[in-house]
Amino acid sequence: MDHSIQNVFTEIKFVRDVMISRLEGFSNEIFYEIFDCLSTYDIFHGFIGLNSQLNNLVGLYPLEIDFRKIGRPKFDFICNKLQPKQVISLIFSEKDIPDQVLIFHQYFPQFKDQFIHLHYIKYIKSDYILPDLPNSVSSLTFEDCDHYNDKQIIDNLIKQAQYLTYLEINRTNMLQSIHQTFPMLTHLNINRGVFDRIDSILKRDEIIFLDFHSFISNLHSPITHLIIDFENDCLKKNKSLFNFQYLSSSLTHLTLNYHIRKCVCMCYLSFDNYL
Repeated sequence: MDHSIQNVFTEIKFVRDVMISRLEGFSNEIFYEIFDCLSTYDIFHGFIGLNSQLNNLVGLYPLEIDFRKIGRPKFDFICNKLQPKQVISLIFSEKDIPDQVLIFHQYFPQFKDQFIHLHYIKYIKSDYILPDLPNSVSSLTFEDCDHYNDKQIIDNLIKQAQYLTYLEINRTNMLQSIHQTFPMLTHLNINRGVFDRIDSILKRDEIIFLDFHSFISNLHSPITHLIIDFENDCLKKNKSLFNFQYLSSSLTHLTLNYHIRKCVCMCYLSFDNYL
């Protein structure tokens, strides 16, 4: 090897060793503050393999993994490096990687027994839903998931009903078809497009109004935060008024997001004591 090239490699190694020795002087708290500002990929790529201390530190850091806007090489890299017990939240998105959830499940076939500290899962346009979740999962979000996934989602909700505190769904029919109580559920977010007719939450149509009341009541949940996002011009056309007296007395925050004839209107209501 040319002597000058060898000198360059020697200098690079020296600088690397100096940087690693200085990093070793940092406290764990400083590293955690650094990790808080980085993506999971950046944490693994930048710190794993430098020394055993950093390897252990990365392995203990609680991970909030976001698979949105990520390519397959980075996805595979993360799956090969992560330790399931350190993951506290997962966001899946199949906009960039088709069958992302299924591939992830193939990496971790014993998902329920491996991710024992997982609290939150979000699915975005997912064609596959993880069939069995750890009891630690208390928050679920289903965003833009197709109708043919309803059975998988319903099975998930039935199994997690006693543990869920937060739920965000696309369609109310998924919950209406479940004869299961949700005793811990405090936050319910119903996304836009779930109501074919806005009359379902208006007092104007008494029959449908009662159906919606039954839907909420049958959950048997101490709901404190309710968000309803819908799209319809029926409110203006029928000159109807909202009436939420039928909701649980535990309700403290109500958010209504509605669209009328392509004009976006947002209404936010907050009640300290809702009766």
